[in-house]
Amino acid sequence: WKLARLMDGTLEEATRRYGDDADVWWARGDALFHFAAPAGAIGTPELAAIFERAIALDSTFAPAYLHPIEIAFGLSQDAHARQLLKAYLDLDPSDFSADGARIVRAITEYGTESAAARKTIASASSEALLVALDMIGLWPDSTEASVALARQYLANANAKVSETDRADAR
Repeated sequence: WKLARLMDGTLEEATRRYGDDADVWWARGDALFHFAAPAGAIGTPELAAIFERAIALDSTFAPAYLHPIEIAFGLSQDAHARQLLKAYLDLDPSDFSADGARIVRAITEYGTESAAARKTIASASSEALLVALDMIGLWPDSTEASVALARQYLANANAKVSETDRADAR
């Protein structure tokens, strides 16, 4: 925890010194996202503002969008979450985070029970499903999209030979 506080202090100073560097703002936001408790109290709106600053400085910096999407869904700011999701996917990212974001887009645009969403979920990798679960895991939606994602994640794991994969999924 002491190191987390030191890291936050270092990154806070970096944002002061290099206030026009999107990567520095993202790095501070990412560190606080993962280590906020040991680093010190920070509210969710303040954390979201740090990521928003990174995006404002460089809207083509794709990693800066991922946590704010999750934060916005968790705060029931669905319209803002969808706006961030669209901006992120408009960058045409190609990693498993993008695949997870595409799952979330299918769910939010068409509904969990739609053919498009079911097809996207069924064909997704376990990594992409976990990203999607992270993005909407705290989203209070009545369709229980997280449940559908978790069931597919478990089905993917059950199809694997490794007992470790199956146990982790459960």
